[in-house]
Amino acid sequence: MSNNSSRRDDQMVERALSAPHAALVKINRLLDLLFELVTSSLLVVIVGINAAEILYRLLLGGSFTWVFEINQLLANWLYFLGICLVYYRGQDITVEFLFDKLSRPVQRVALILIHMLVVGTLAIVAWYCVPLIELQSRSSTMGLGIPNHWFSLPLLIGSLAMILFVIADVADAWRELKAARSARI
Repeated sequence: MSNNSSRRDDQMVERALSAPHAALVKINRLLDLLFELVTSSLLVVIVGINAAEILYRLLLGGSFTWVFEINQLLANWLYFLGICLVYYRGQDITVEFLFDKLSRPVQRVALILIHMLVVGTLAIVAWYCVPLIELQSRSSTMGLGIPNHWFSLPLLIGSLAMILFVIADVADAWRELKAARSARI
């Protein structure tokens, strides 16, 4: 009797979590597309700015004074949004020689624990980004007067996006673990 009750409870929990999981998957796909558009555009702009700087130096012997600060700002956005693309698409570097030696269910448990540590780390980064951004909003760059918080904002956005990506991965690993457990019963 308790076995049937447990299965019904598991099914109810699964149905309750299906809609939020589906919504999270959609949000993550949209973030992936948005970040691809933004990072691709930033890369084009950075290459264009640097090409213009090189041509200006070669042809006219001068230099644009604003190139360094703009490159630095755009590169921050490119790096911190770009790493989200790398993670979401599973193109990050992993060392799996020990992980591969574990059984599939143990891999799922280990993966869940690792993802929870990653979420915790990213949450700490995001948490401390907020006061940093508040502090930096009081000053600006020396050359162009760009508010300094624009340089840290992509770290906050990237951390929050990565948290969403990792939570979806945890949910997937949890579902796989539950399915494997149900198959054994």
